[in-house]
Amino acid sequence: MKRSYFFPVALIVSGVLLLLNQFGLLFLSRALWIITFSLLIGSLLIFKAAGSEKKEGLASGSFFILFAGILILMKFGYIPIDDKLGFGLTALAFGFSEIMAYLVARRSFMSFVFGFIALLVAAPVLSSYYHLWTIWHMYDIISTYWPILLVALGVGFLVDGYQKKTAK
Repeated sequence: MKRSYFFPVALIVSGVLLLLNQFGLLFLSRALWIITFSLLIGSLLIFKAAGSEKKEGLASGSFFILFAGILILMKFGYIPIDDKLGFGLTALAFGFSEIMAYLVARRSFMSFVFGFIALLVAAPVLSSYYHLWTIWHMYDIISTYWPILLVALGVGFLVDGYQKKTAK
């Protein structure tokens, strides 16, 4: 059985960073701690995925790095800090990381479907934030087209079942 060193390495690096902060050698605000840990966890997961045959950890690693990138853009004022915008950008990061994991690591088709659904959730939230659509226009679109989510899930399950059946 192959042993994973991800958790012990993450603990060691976290402890060292916290000690440096305790002794005044590193000064990180709460936002910078979240950015630092997101980058650290994302980097470790992608490093783990690079050494793995099945590329395990690629989706979560890319999510943490994209999430840290969003936080950095917010921290330096390139993106305004807003809860609705943060939710939309987090859904966007999740969607892209799931689709990337499907394309690179050839995970199950459901990864692609969940990424697609996350992008469908992010689009109206971000469009509303940037006043491309009014909230009522979004409500009309969502109330009309929500069955697309059911169709996407059904297609995802069918494709996954077919892929598993042909892989045997």
